[in-house]
Amino acid sequence: MRRVKFGIVGCGAVSEAHINAVLHSPNSELVAVSDVREEAAKAKADQYNVEAYTDVEEMFDKSGVEAIVVGTPSGTHGEIALKAAEYGIHAIVEKPIDINLEIIDRMIETFRRKNLKLAGVFQRRTYPVYGIVREGLRRGEFGRILLADLYMKFYRKPSYYEKGVWKGTWNMDGGGALMNQGIHGVDLILWLIGEVEEVYGIYSHQARRIEADDTSLAVLKFRSGAMGVIEASTIVNPDRGIKIEIHGEKGTVEIDRDIIVGWYLTHDPEERAIDVQPPISREECESIKRIKYYGHKVLIDDFARAIIEDREPLIPGEEARRAVELIRAIYKSCDERKPIKLPLKH
Repeated sequence: MRRVKFGIVGCGAVSEAHINAVLHSPNSELVAVSDVREEAAKAKADQYNVEAYTDVEEMFDKSGVEAIVVGTPSGTHGEIALKAAEYGIHAIVEKPIDINLEIIDRMIETFRRKNLKLAGVFQRRTYPVYGIVREGLRRGEFGRILLADLYMKFYRKPSYYEKGVWKGTWNMDGGGALMNQGIHGVDLILWLIGEVEEVYGIYSHQARRIEADDTSLAVLKFRSGAMGVIEASTIVNPDRGIKIEIHGEKGTVEIDRDIIVGWYLTHDPEERAIDVQPPISREECESIKRIKYYGHKVLIDDFARAIIEDREPLIPGEEARRAVELIRAIYKSCDERKPIKLPLKH
C-alpha cells in the first residue's frame, strides 16, 4: 500500500500529537521535521530518526515530503501552506487554518487550482458523540431547534501567555480566548446547527496581561431562526471545559466535556420532556477520550487516504474557514459595538 510522506512544520507542544498521528497511520510515513529553532527541530528529528530542517523551503525542496502538518503560531499558517502549494505539497493545518480571511480564501483557491488537498484540524468533530448528536438533529429528533448555547470556560495560567509570547496577540494569534481555545467549540456549534446570520459580541481582558480577549460573549441568530449564546474564557478556575446545550420543540440535548449528560424528549408540547438513555453511553464517550491523540490520528489518516484516493478530506479548507469567519464577525461586533451580519465582506 502506498504511504504518503509527511513533514511536520513546527516542533512545539502540539507537534507530539501530529507526529504520533502520522506514525500511527498505516497510510503515512514521517520523513522530516522543521522548526526555525534549530534545537527544537534537532530534538524531534533525533527522537524519531528523521531529517531536521530550520528552513521550511529547504525541507520542501530536498526531503521528498508530499504533505505537511502545520503547527506553527497561528499567524504563520497561511504563509507556510501557500509556500507548500508552490512545491506541489498538500497541507493539513492546525486550527485556526489562518487568522486572516483573505489569506484563507487565497489558500482555498490556490490548492483547488493546483489539485492539492487542504484540510483543517478540529479533532473534536471525530468524537462519535458529536456525530451522533448531529444525526439526531438531522432526523428532527428534538424538533425545530430554538436555542443553541456554547459555553467554553477554560483556565490558562498567567505563565501560559508569558511563555508563548505570540499567544493572546492580534497579529499572530488572531485574538485570545475565542480564537485560540474557543474555536473548537465554535466549529462544533456551526457543524451541529448550521450557519449564523447575525452576531453581537463583547469582550474584555480583565485578568490576563494580553492584547486580546481573555473573556468573550456573543449572542447569535442562526440562519435557521434559532438563537444562541457563546461564552469563551481562559480565566475560569477550575477549568470547566466545553459545554453545549441545544433546545428544540421536542426536547433538549446537553453535552458536557464531550459526554452526553442529558437527552430529553417529548412528543407532546403540553408535557415535560423526559430524560431518556442517549444513543451513546458515558462509558463509550470516556473510552474515546482515553485514546491519546484520537482525533488527530483520525484526521491525519483520513488526510493521507484523501491524497491517495483523490477525494475530499474530512475537514476541507472551506469547512475550516467557517469558524474563523464567525469569530472575526464577533470581534468586529465588539470593536464596532453593533450587530454584524454574515457572511463577512473582506
